[in-house]
Amino acid sequence: MFKVSIISLYAVGVCGNAHRESIEACSEGECANDDLSLMALRKSGLKQQQQASPGVVHCTNSHGAKYLCAYNNTCCGDVCAGPGSVCCRTGNAPGFPCAPGNKCCGNTCQAPGSKCCRSQMGHTMDYAVTEDTECSSHVSCTNSRGAKFQCAANNTCCGDVCAGPGSVCCHTGSSPGFPCAPGNKCCGNTCQAPGSRCCRSKGMDYPVTDDTKCAGWELGSRPCVNRYGVSFWCGRDSTCCGDICAGAGSSCCQNQYGNDFVCAPGSKCGRNVCLAATGSSRRGKGWGKGYGYGQRYDRGSK
Repeated sequence: MFKVSIISLYAVGVCGNAHRESIEACSEGECANDDLSLMALRKSGLKQQQQASPGVVHCTNSHGAKYLCAYNNTCCGDVCAGPGSVCCRTGNAPGFPCAPGNKCCGNTCQAPGSKCCRSQMGHTMDYAVTEDTECSSHVSCTNSRGAKFQCAANNTCCGDVCAGPGSVCCHTGSSPGFPCAPGNKCCGNTCQAPGSRCCRSKGMDYPVTDDTKCAGWELGSRPCVNRYGVSFWCGRDSTCCGDICAGAGSSCCQNQYGNDFVCAPGSKCGRNVCLAATGSSRRGKGWGKGYGYGQRYDRGSK
């Protein structure tokens, strides 16, 4: 019992001396960063432990950021691929994993017991189907903007759309194309169905029934041009009056804003209105003098 007490007192004394020496050393400013040094030491040890661990896989994603994958995994684009998986890369995709035993087929995974159908649009459009499913045949097309698209089997490319079997593709002016049903014909910007005919005009063809007469220059109509430069037709006995047609015997007038208007036969042009014809007894002395009334606008006199 006496020996135990002596040993205990000796241990306390040694600890006290060590504590006193530690305080004396820190009092000189040598231990001011002990806490930071300890944290750095722990962090360094953790980093060394991670580097020494055989189960850590270091990867870098498509954005340049580093990430870790588990033991026996592989880097696959922005994700981890499990043991035995295959990493598929299609086009600009960074990669995607498929389960063990699968294969890459376009942007999908081809499972065992299936087959990969090859696309005419390129390998990025390949797709997987079962062994008993036939691969669909399709037609590869390019629209007016240069983008590729697919049409079904037996279809044809028609501008920006697909034309079904037996259809006709019509191209008018700058139009990329439009399809008409089987048995139809192209007529201007429309389709001419069976039992109709196409009326030919100067750039404005249109279909009518076989019993309908065509309007326009085929019947002696006269072409006119409005203020916007757009052509239109007036009747054989009519005249062009700005943006409209003036019937036989009518007057083509112009208002104070320079716009044309038509007055019926027997009436006269006012400044902004048509003046009906009246007897001479009702006319004032100022008729046609100073008011601009009663004067017919003659486009040919300008």
